Amino acid sequence: MMAIRPQIRQESREHDRTVLGLPGQLFLPAEQTAQSCTVTDISAGGARVTCEDVPPISALVILHVEGFGRFEGVTTNFREGELGLRFLVPQKHRARLARQIDTYKKNGIEAAAQYGVRDVS
Repeated sequence: MMAIRPQIRQESREHDRTVLGLPGQLFLPAEQTAQSCTVTDISAGGARVTCEDVPPISALVILHVEGFGRFEGVTTNFREGELGLRFLVPQKHRARLARQIDTYKKNGIEAAAQYGVRDVS
């Protein structure tokens, strides 16, 4: 049986998800509303969040993740109390986010936040 590393959910997806549990803000431009949320995991392709008022599937959202920044995305599903988001970012930004996530896993949130500030490529 394969051992699962605790900080990564092992799923068959393009990008590994990293468990976070960080505070965030979820903004719905169409409704001009924002709400606090908890970002339960993140990958270079998307995130999962928990929030009180779940937006409809296929809604355009902007997610702000403490220490990581802002991401435009689309809601994809709602399962087991978590809302799935697919980020709408160019490949170049996905690669930078993947490096920022690696920095977070190795050195914590302060390093990830500084990485995002330093690396503006």
